[in-house]
Amino acid sequence: QAYADTEVYLMGGQSNMVTGIRNAVVSEMQSLNPSSTIAATFYQNSGKALDSGWNDQTWAGDPPAPGRVTFYPGTTAADPNQGTVYAAMVADWQAELAAIGQPYTIKGIVWVQGEQDTKNSISANRYAANLDRLTTRLHEDFSLSAGSVSFTYTSMESTASHFTYADALRTQQDNADSNSGHA
Repeated sequence: QAYADTEVYLMGGQSNMVTGIRNAVVSEMQSLNPSSTIAATFYQNSGKALDSGWNDQTWAGDPPAPGRVTFYPGTTAADPNQGTVYAAMVADWQAELAAIGQPYTIKGIVWVQGEQDTKNSISANRYAANLDRLTTRLHEDFSLSAGSVSFTYTSMESTASHFTYADALRTQQDNADSNSGHA
C-alpha cells in the first residue's frame, strides 16, 4: 500500500510551547486536509534564550562561547558556539523524524520563545537578527532549501515586570515579520 507523505511541523521553544499548541496545530492542519497524516515534533526547554550572550539564566555577553545553555543555532552546523539547547532540540527532532517510518515532508516550523531574551537590552534588541539566523540554520540542519518552509512565531505578550525589555523584543518580532518592510 502506498502512503502519502506525512506532513510534519517542527515545534519548539520555551515554557509557553505547550502540548496544547501542538494539538491545536495538528487539529487545524487535519481539518484543512482530512485525508492527510499530520505529525508534530515537540521540544520545550523553559527559560532559555535565543541570543548567544546568555548562558542559561545568566547574561555572559559577547562574543559567543562554547557550551552555553541557549537556543543559539550558531553560524554553521560545525560552529563550536552553538547553544546546547539548540543542539538538543535538533537531535530530538531528528529522532522524532526517524521514528515516523515513512516518507514525510516538513511543512512548517512553529516557534514559541522570547521571554528570557527580554531580560537584557542587547538580546531584546537583536532578536530579529537571531530569528533570521534560527530560520536559516533550521533550514540548513534539515536540508530544506532556503525559505522553503514557513516559519511561524508567537509574539511576546507578557507584561510581567521582570521582562524588562519586552517592548523592545516585541518591536524586533514585529520587524522580523516578512510583511513588515524591514530587512
